[in-house]
Amino acid sequence: MNSCLFIGDPNLGDVGSHVVRSCFPGAEIAIWAYGDPAGKERLRRMIRSRHWPLTFSFYSDFVLQKEDLACMDLPLNIHPALPEIPGLGYDIVPISQGHSHYGATLHWMDTKLDSGEIFDIAEYPLPAQCDRMTLRKMNQAAAIAMLRLWIPRLAACPDMESRVTMLRKAGRVDREWSNACITRKQLQAMLLPGYPAVHDMEPSVQGAAAEKM
Repeated sequence: MNSCLFIGDPNLGDVGSHVVRSCFPGAEIAIWAYGDPAGKERLRRMIRSRHWPLTFSFYSDFVLQKEDLACMDLPLNIHPALPEIPGLGYDIVPISQGHSHYGATLHWMDTKLDSGEIFDIAEYPLPAQCDRMTLRKMNQAAAIAMLRLWIPRLAACPDMESRVTMLRKAGRVDREWSNACITRKQLQAMLLPGYPAVHDMEPSVQGAAAEKM
């Protein structure tokens, strides 16, 4: 049960892969950058080349297809926002809509973006007068903290069934995903003039152990 696939992006792939390999030393690390179609196809081929008892997608825009999920027993994702903000906009929507909290969500992955069963939510008060970059960093920190919490727990379980049982005992049946998923065009319309594109805001910190997909 030590086989694990970690899918990350260049922003947090380094820290995420280190957390995962602290408990799963032989984990397969795949770092995919949004906007790289060739890398996307390589990643799909790698996913479909074998069976994965545990998959963690972390701060990644890679959307799994039905054929990908068929190769995974337990596909998990940590979304860097609360369930009220599926998909894009985690560092914009809470500010533009005056939300009171921010956080991260651990959930089961399926083919529809940010819609699977919710297992855990980290929720924190959103400070007054919070700017976008500060919120972005706080959401990233919330996602990293959740990864550090759950990876050791999952590694300690002897099999798939015990992992699912543990996750569902922690499950948040009181919360559901919002249907208000915004598009990239809508997201860009929320940005002030001069802001860089969403995926160009953070420098790449890809780790040496990570495979660039």
